[in-house]
Amino acid sequence: MSLVTSVQREPIALQPRFGEIKRRIMASNPSALVDAWQRLLRELKNELEIVAASASSELIPSIQFEDISSPFAGPLREEFSHKLRHRGVAVIRGVITMEMSQEWREDVVEYLAVNPRTQVSTAHHIDQRHHLYELFWSPTQIQARAHPNVLAAQKFAMSHWDCHPHTPSTASASTSLVSTSFPISYADRILVQNSAPSALATAISHVDNGSVERWETDGYGRAGTYKRIFAGDWEEHDPWDATARANAAPDLYGGLGRCSIFRMFQGWLGLGGSDPNHQTSILHGALPSYTQEINDVLHPHLDLSNSLISTPPLNPGDYLIWHPDTIHSVSGGNSTMLYLPAVPLTQTNALYLARQRKAFLLGHPGPDFGGGGSRGSGESDHVGRPGVQEVSDAGDDEALRAMGLLPFDEDDAETEGEKSVLNMVNGILFPDRFGMV
Repeated sequence: MSLVTSVQREPIALQPRFGEIKRRIMASNPSALVDAWQRLLRELKNELEIVAASASSELIPSIQFEDISSPFAGPLREEFSHKLRHRGVAVIRGVITMEMSQEWREDVVEYLAVNPRTQVSTAHHIDQRHHLYELFWSPTQIQARAHPNVLAAQKFAMSHWDCHPHTPSTASASTSLVSTSFPISYADRILVQNSAPSALATAISHVDNGSVERWETDGYGRAGTYKRIFAGDWEEHDPWDATARANAAPDLYGGLGRCSIFRMFQGWLGLGGSDPNHQTSILHGALPSYTQEINDVLHPHLDLSNSLISTPPLNPGDYLIWHPDTIHSVSGGNSTMLYLPAVPLTQTNALYLARQRKAFLLGHPGPDFGGGGSRGSGESDHVGRPGVQEVSDAGDDEALRAMGLLPFDEDDAETEGEKSVLNMVNGILFPDRFGMV
């Protein structure tokens, strides 16, 4: 992934109700919000100076996969974790061997060759130099999601989130339950980049997981995710509080930028090398049904041409992860990337997993991508599409559970809270066996 200046676009007025949302926020304590904005600008100036004076390799931490569990790498993990929690982006290197990564890339090419009608996405934030294939169940994707190293890397990444409620009143006991010890699969697509980075890149800088939903009561307001910020107390906002997101609704409109689950990290697994007072209704860069765009016209204080930096060079098998609130864009590089987000166990995510399991068995796109696929049938008629046995062959019971194909063993829970999560999830995924919850 490379981060570049985004396409500039003038503000777009939304429905009047969004102006009312802004009025309600401002009415709470307008002087506190003005003061908070001034403090933020000062802090942002300091951070921009740090970015300008640093190399990307200094800002974006990396750690070798074998060090995430090594008893001798405690100081390395501590330094990595500190930087990850501060910057929100990192690389876990060598999750998959270079040889296996290159083999998987060749398998992608072969799968596309024998299934030439595979559709290419028209996602608005992907420029013409990339192919985002509407593939969800190719052999490579199945093997990657099931691989024990990938699941271990996702578990390690998600361990940086706090799953203990800070504000229990913001969500009911059941919907705020979160476990990071049992990562589940979210079937996303394959990105093939076909050219080198360019100063004329037209990729759009954006934030995933919704846009206007961040302001709406029925969106992230359900969990009070950004309530500290809206109260003018942004320094106390905790971006790593999982319970402040588990009950949020990041997708209210079902459009191009949709993601209806809670992803703790969006992630790429590299298969090829990459270098890398009057309130208007305008919510800068946010439109219903789209990801939230960030650009120089709407956000001049971010100084995007200097503050957006390229990720460190990614080798085949490296795993790039970034926080769901991180501004990013896609540009350049002759490489193939698998979208592999790190997804925890929650009630909402389990409900999604149940629908995704059906899509997998039928060869249809995942629920968030229901309109894609060749001839409207997804991969149901693709040659070489894997099934349940291939998931089992590629991984173990943990891989089958991540796909919703095998119940979770409640004896594996380390805490009573985690056991409650597994019991709830099993009831959702296997109601005939465990009963409805």
